[in-house]
Amino acid sequence: MDIRKIIFTAKGKVELQTEQEDMDHLEPNEVAGPTVASMISPGTEIQGCLLGENFPRGIGYASVFRVERVGTEVHNIAPGDLVFCLGRHQSYQKVDAKSLAKLPKTLDPKAACCARFMGISMTTLTTTR
Repeated sequence: MDIRKIIFTAKGKVELQTEQEDMDHLEPNEVAGPTVASMISPGTEIQGCLLGENFPRGIGYASVFRVERVGTEVHNIAPGDLVFCLGRHQSYQKVDAKSLAKLPKTLDPKAACCARFMGISMTTLTTTR
């Protein structure tokens, strides 16, 4: 399957690239589907592009996708569900179902991506003395 990805190719240079990946095979615990929304983190991603050293590299850690397929051992998520994951900026996601959060039907996918920022704040609060 052709997957479109945002890739930092060099310091200060970003490209939208298409890569061929095997998304057909699912492990029993995996879930897959097209990305609906992802969030850019100015602190992590933009600074990583300007200050980072290891290129090329994919970016992103907050995505929502619509479930298209589920593995044989996944029972709490179904095709059509919207789920949040720590996914990259790419057109299709395939992840372990244990790392997903199912979205309520009333929650906008773009707003759901902001949940990642709450996790960062909670880590700060729980680790600061």
